[in-house]
Amino acid sequence: MTRLLGRPEHKYGYVERGELAPLGTEVLAPIARILRLSDREWEALVLYATGLPPAYALDPRVGRAVPRPWERVRRGPSGCRAGG
Repeated sequence: MTRLLGRPEHKYGYVERGELAPLGTEVLAPIARILRLSDREWEALVLYATGLPPAYALDPRVGRAVPRPWERVRRGPSGCRAGG
């Protein structure tokens, strides 16, 4: 994990042992991305670590990206973008 984060080994050890306080999203977000946490797992992690829900989604595309199967529906019958 320390190699993936690009940080000294002892720093991540503090996180694992709960010795790094306070843990904010600036520390938790890179770890959560490496572990590929789901939105619910991200929310639970931040809530547990800080006592507050996260101020932002881990994946900035959440709520904006259209799942691939729905892209054709969004574009309409001709395959062109609706309204454009």
